[in-house]
Amino acid sequence: MSNIWVVTSNAEVADSFAGSVAADPTSITVVAVGSTEAAEAAARRGVGRVISIVLADGSPVEAVASEVADLVLRATPELVFGGVSASDRVLLGAIAGRAGVSIISAVTGFPSEGSFTREILGGIVATTERATGMVVVSMIPVRATESVTGAAATAIETQDLAAAMAHVVDLRPTETSAVNLTNASRIVSVGRGLKSADDLSMINDLAAALHAEVSCSRPLAEGLGWLPKDRYVGISGNQVTPDLYVAIGISGQLQHLVGCRRSATIVAINNDEKAPIFSSCDYGVVGDLYSVVPALTKALTA
Repeated sequence: MSNIWVVTSNAEVADSFAGSVAADPTSITVVAVGSTEAAEAAARRGVGRVISIVLADGSPVEAVASEVADLVLRATPELVFGGVSASDRVLLGAIAGRAGVSIISAVTGFPSEGSFTREILGGIVATTERATGMVVVSMIPVRATESVTGAAATAIETQDLAAAMAHVVDLRPTETSAVNLTNASRIVSVGRGLKSADDLSMINDLAAALHAEVSCSRPLAEGLGWLPKDRYVGISGNQVTPDLYVAIGISGQLQHLVGCRRSATIVAINNDEKAPIFSSCDYGVVGDLYSVVPALTKALTA
């Protein structure tokens, strides 16, 4: 394909797709919506064209979805990519709606031109399918190569759509943990083996020693409310790909494993030697987390 567009508001998505989805990066146009970081990441990859959409202060990405759709469709692209975030899905939805096509979700790769692999049931099943005509894809980001292969940085074109967009008249932010687990290289995750919310300090200490983010299984976020909902990993939560995933007091049911199975290395700490997590981890410690976690933290900070 020679006319590929990436539409995103996320720098990691722009870098990932620009560095991975095409053998020839000059065939890619990146539209970075409301994110100078995304535009700069794509430009460093030497793609064919980078368009940075400037938003008015406080305006959401969704406010320019219609204008972004018009911009993309004027180029009659063969393939349009975006990420899996809520904002990216809105942008892709506007493009697909205007084009009269469906969004293909949870795509993980393209084994050959015209075919794609995608996950269903939260990643429990993978399928290979084919599509004809223009394709709009919500794709799970892959890890881009660390270095840029000698390409000259692309000049960034700036378009200010502030006059065309809907304007925000009131903001009522909800409390959030301001964490992006999708991009974390190390994660310490805790489950129902933890007896009290007060004991999270022990988990936080280990995460600090590992320079890791803290996540949890679904019950701790949705049932007990010990951690925000954007912290839980699982089929209906975050699906993460860290270099290191430490599962503490997590039994390892399928609902959770779907969210962390792409981790490069999984370490499990559980006092039940028959816990399912031990059949899916790279390293396992059978023991009381209240003894193992402080000892591990001490060893890491000694």
